[in-house]
Amino acid sequence: MNRAVFWSALERALPRAASAVILLLFAALVVPDAVGVYSIALLAVTFLQSAFELSMRQFAVGLVRSESGLRIIRRFQVVYLTSGVVLVLGVLAVLELIGAAPTVWIASLLPLILVPGLGALAIRAVAELQRSGRWRLLAQLQTGAAAVGLGVGVPVVLVTGSPLGPALFAATSEGVFAILAVRFASRLPRSELDSSGDGARTLRGFVAVGASSVLTWVQLNLDRLLIALLAGPAVLGLYTLAWSLSRSGADAVSAASSNVLRPQLFEASEVGRSGAERMAMEHVIKNAATLVFLGGAVVSIVALTILPQILGQEWQGAIDAIPAMVSPTVLALLEALLVVVLVTRGQGARLLPVRGAAILLALPVALAATVSIESAAWVMVARQALTLVLMLILTWGAVSVRVIALVVAYFAVLLGIAVLPVIL
Repeated sequence: MNRAVFWSALERALPRAASAVILLLFAALVVPDAVGVYSIALLAVTFLQSAFELSMRQFAVGLVRSESGLRIIRRFQVVYLTSGVVLVLGVLAVLELIGAAPTVWIASLLPLILVPGLGALAIRAVAELQRSGRWRLLAQLQTGAAAVGLGVGVPVVLVTGSPLGPALFAATSEGVFAILAVRFASRLPRSELDSSGDGARTLRGFVAVGASSVLTWVQLNLDRLLIALLAGPAVLGLYTLAWSLSRSGADAVSAASSNVLRPQLFEASEVGRSGAERMAMEHVIKNAATLVFLGGAVVSIVALTILPQILGQEWQGAIDAIPAMVSPTVLALLEALLVVVLVTRGQGARLLPVRGAAILLALPVALAATVSIESAAWVMVARQALTLVLMLILTWGAVSVRVIALVVAYFAVLLGIAVLPVIL
């Protein structure tokens, strides 16, 4: 389990880390307004990933076992690809119509159209590799894909200083990973498919989880939309950079831990072992929480000491907010794993009220951002604590009080690092 968490975390962390690096390089060369415009276009991609890809990942490992499941995946791939082209093109067209940025900049964002389709191509292959426990291979594939993406994106950023660099990085890394994943999955031994399978039940579950994922996206990104409306692209650029640098690693560990936990819970539910769900949950959370805590401490210290030497004074607001944004990452990790527990229990619909309640706090975050990004970060800390409490109530008993205490202790230390500069 320890190795699975490590390699799965690495598989999810590498593309996010590479994305954060290229965004940091882009920020060092441009003003916050430019990063803000790029962030608006990227919202369309992340929305699609939340509504389709992240939701399907909750079920794909189980779906590849049956003929009906594979049919569902094929239909999903078509819908995801088509929706990606339509939505991303639509957002770029709106940006052009309202004159949000120079036409050449908007045109440079066109490679983002490819990202959803490439993600759709890889979904079955990734599920099959996860099912066979090939976490190390997935990490190696992500390493290669991220390296190729950086090899393409970094020179373009340095030469053009435009969003074409980050956009090409996203499309290239996603494409290389999809091709490699499909190739290696095709080499796996083929097991006999189950002719049974409740496709209708799976579809209902996907819709419920998809709705919850969209609400999660709205929860996280309604902040950005409101910030763009209330404070403008420059503040949005500051917020985006702070979020990317503070949350990329932790979000990767959360996604990786969910990937590792999901097959364990499916297996526990199939054999009906008493206590297996809780044992799997606690084993994963202990390892993952330690990774998030250590990574968060490093990010906070780097933000306080090194980033001011790299970025100009115009980015100081983002730098100041990073330690506060880092502090609730361990809470977000536990919440993400509790989501997996509800989904495997077939109770995904119970997530909707939690997401809806969290969305109501988007406006306070945006209003706080008009004062400073750091103020918005502290409102986000309160929101994360609230949503975790609600999730613990819904899944009470899935994790022990001892493990909850460990997560809270890690949170307290990260919170202390964030508060220390304010006190001093």
